[in-house]
This record gives sequence, C-alpha cells and structure tokens, in this order.
Amino acid sequence: MTTKAIQHALASIFVLMLCVPTAPIQAQSWPQRPVTILAPYPPGGIVDMTARLVSDGLRERFNQQFIILNKVGGNGLVALTDLVNAPPDGYLLLVNNDGGLVFPPAIDSNFKLDPFKDYTPIAQANQFTWVFMVNSDVPVTTISQFVAYARQRDVNYASPGNGSVPHVAMERFARQTGLKLTHVPYRGAAPAMTDLLAGVIPASIVSAPVAIGQVGNPRVRALAVLSSERLKELPDTPTMAEAGLRDFVVMSWNAFFGPPNMPKDLTLAISRAVVSVVDTPALREKYSTALLEPVAKGSEAFARAYYKDVRRWKDFVAETNMRLAP
Repeated sequence: MTTKAIQHALASIFVLMLCVPTAPIQAQSWPQRPVTILAPYPPGGIVDMTARLVSDGLRERFNQQFIILNKVGGNGLVALTDLVNAPPDGYLLLVNNDGGLVFPPAIDSNFKLDPFKDYTPIAQANQFTWVFMVNSDVPVTTISQFVAYARQRDVNYASPGNGSVPHVAMERFARQTGLKLTHVPYRGAAPAMTDLLAGVIPASIVSAPVAIGQVGNPRVRALAVLSSERLKELPDTPTMAEAGLRDFVVMSWNAFFGPPNMPKDLTLAISRAVVSVVDTPALREKYSTALLEPVAKGSEAFARAYYKDVRRWKDFVAETNMRLAP
C-alpha cells in the first residue's frame, strides 16, 4: 500500500470516528470524575437530606465522589440558574422538590425559567405529605370546627414563603371551604414553626416529618393529614377526606434534575442509578428514620408526573387569580 493510500485510509477512519455518537459512550462511562449535586436550601432540611442519603448510595455504587453543594438564595433560583447554565454532561445535578420547581413557575409571573425546556427531570427519589396544624390555644380539634371558628374572625396562617407548598395548599383549602384567611409568609419552615408553637400564628400546613416530630408537644395539635391514607405515625389524625374535604390530597416529592438538553442515554443511566440506590434496603431504612417514603420514579415516569403537576397548579392559580404577597 502506497503512502498516499495509507493516508487516505486513515482519513476515512477518522471521519467514521467523528460520525459515531458519543452519548451512549458518555452514559456507559458516567461518572469518571466527581459529581456535584446542588441543594438549594440549607443543610438539615428534607431536600438536603435527600441529596446526602442518595449521594452516599451513589458513592458506594460507583466508588466516585458525589459532592453536596448547598447553594442557597432566591428561593432556590440561585442553584437552579447554575444548573441551567451547566454543560449537560451529568457532572452537575440538582435535588429539589415541588415547592421549588412546580409552584414558582405556576404562581410567580417573574419566574423566567421554562419548566418544560430549561432543565431535565431525571428521577424522583422519595415523597412525603403534609399536615394541617393549629396552635393549642385555638379551641378546635377538627377541621370542621376550625372552619366554623375561622368564619367568625380573622385568622392568619404561616407558610415557609410565597409560592411554597403550604401557601398554595392553604389557599386551596380556603377556596374549598369558602374561608378568607390571611397569609403570613416566613423565610423558611423553621421560623414559621417557631411562631406556630409560640401562638403568634394560629395555623399552618407543615411537612409530615416536622409534624411527626411534634407528637406529644402540648403547644400544637394536628387536625388532618393531606395524604390519601392516615399516617402510621399519626394514627388518630384523619385524612382531609375523612374530615369532610374530598379530593384534597397533597403529596410532595424530592427529585434529581439535570441541565437542559441532556442526552437521553445519559439521563436514563443516571436515572437508573438513582432508582437502584433508592430501592436498596439500606436507603429504605434511612428513609424510614427520616420519615420519608422511598417512592422512586425513573426519568420518563417522573417527567410525566412533574409536567402534570406544573399544569395542574398553573390551572389552579389561573382559576383563583392567586397572586404573591409583597
């Protein structure tokens, strides 16, 4: 073979190599270096806990570093902006819940990101529900009594912030019962719970893990859970349906997201890894201790559920003409 023929053959091989898709190779080899997982809230919360528990399992599975970066600010928007601007190579991911990724685009007209285009749903990692609670100074023990009580006076309620799950859920409760309640947004769940315990605020919807942690506290009372069935940890607390409000179920999730335009094969590979870790007995036991339900969904099933949530709450906000408080 002449020198010219060899050069021509090598050039042909190089062209063929350029035509080979890289996404499957990238998916098969992920992760080859440390992966950063953004948590948009401070350490100790449900989102941060989810990120750390799942990353521990991923670290053991791949013998690779998974670094949690608590990027706090803008009600999660600072971390989300970092994600949106990251390369779609699987080395920067984000964990957040519906409070950060469903309600803001539904309720905040200034929310500039498109939930259908600007980030990639990868996998649901768990779920939890919420509990309707009152301070014990409020002279009621049932939802029907609370409705009667609130019809006779002005009643405030606390939430962790504008557009949060408790905010929107309580507005839905007010709409279904015909009440006029005054929203008092706080900067996080902890200060809202502090004022509920102190009696500064008479009512709030709080996450089930937080509510269960208050079992036996004489300063607060659980009136109803927002799940479809009673919680084993709160066996005497009825569901909203049992309390007289049909179709009032609010379940929240924590999930992994990636940058926009992630290759499908890479998305599926990371999704399968997260789901397999959630399905291990070790993580299920840790979830049980943290009062989280180990419900995992892969990328396709979770994306369908996520987009359905966004549309559902957008419709609710439009129907009620709901607006953020100053």
